[in-house]
Amino acid sequence: MHLAFEGGEAETLVIDGPLFKKKLEILDSEKVWDFDNGHLIIKDAQLAEKD
Repeated sequence: MHLAFEGGEAETLVIDGPLFKKKLEILDSEKVWDFDNGHLIIKDAQLAEKD
């Protein structure tokens, strides 16, 4: 990901939405950042019931 979305580099991860039966819970993650761009490493996640 680039802060200014340079070169169209802006990805998303949807973890919940009205069409989803369950939501994604991120239990453990790590941010990797290098000046003006980076990524998120998801180490552990689970599907969970919605409230």
